[in-house]
Amino acid sequence: MTQDKDILDDHNTNYSSIDNNILSAKGVIIWWEKKRILYTAILIFTSTYFIFDYRHHPLHQILGLRSILYDTLILIVILNLFYTLGWIVEISIVKLFKTKYNISFRWTLFILGSLISIFLTFFQFLIMYDFLTSD
Repeated sequence: MTQDKDILDDHNTNYSSIDNNILSAKGVIIWWEKKRILYTAILIFTSTYFIFDYRHHPLHQILGLRSILYDTLILIVILNLFYTLGWIVEISIVKLFKTKYNISFRWTLFILGSLISIFLTFFQFLIMYDFLTSD
């Protein structure tokens, strides 16, 4: 199992010598699920910033900590459901276009999806902040 992690994370690996199973749909899902922890940590960090220090007017003081944490938890769960689209899109593209699995493409999808999620988190808190502080 340690060998699988090293192979899936190493950009310089010669993939022609790797067991085909690692670069299969199962290997893709395992890679994405291992990265889910990093993805969720990014969402928690981003949300924490907005809850406690957005524009130096913490939303938890305006809305209440319990309410804001509940909304944030719902957002993180929804974004984690969308995270699953990463491996679904990768497997679908490989099957549809009959291409090989590509680690660079996988990282591109991960980074792009993470940036979109950070933007959506920012957007949610921006709307909440503007709505609650508008006169």
